Amino acid sequence: NWLIKPGWMFFIEVAVQNRLGDALYGKYYAVFGLARLSNILLDFGLNNYTATSVATHPENPVPAGLFRLRLSLAALYVASTFVFGWVQQMDLRLLGLIILNQVLAGFTLYYRAVLQVRHRFKTDSVASVIDRLVAILLLLWLILGKGIQGEKGLFLFLLAQTAGYAVSLFFSFFTSKTQSPKIGEEE
Repeated sequence: NWLIKPGWMFFIEVAVQNRLGDALYGKYYAVFGLARLSNILLDFGLNNYTATSVATHPENPVPAGLFRLRLSLAALYVASTFVFGWVQQMDLRLLGLIILNQVLAGFTLYYRAVLQVRHRFKTDSVASVIDRLVAILLLLWLILGKGIQGEKGLFLFLLAQTAGYAVSLFFSFFTSKTQSPKIGEEE
């Protein structure tokens, strides 16, 4: 966390902002702001409820009903955010990628809650930075290769984040399903 998150904020994001320019990055940030504003629909306290459910019944897997509820909340989030974006006449392709990233991040947090309650803190810490690490590596390659320019560069920026979120989600899902549900022993 001490290396990855500041590296993202102070180097990668600043470099991307400089490459894209104020107008294009401002467009991205306005759409991102809308997606973050309605992000509450993705959780509604479900991560805390999942953690409580797993902690009280550690021998049982995560209840399937909670996952279905999470999917329903994601569908509500996607639909409502697209409607708001359409009403505001935002770039729906850009909004779609940002929404996808938010949904992937939301599901990652869901599975990280399971890891945390099972006291898999090292695995959780890896899951917390793997998304940014993957995105940083991809974006460094793109920045050094002059790939981050114009609207195509903005979409590459978002796709690098999508790749990072997808890797993090896969890692979180896989480890929350395969690691022992016993609480009290560190990895």
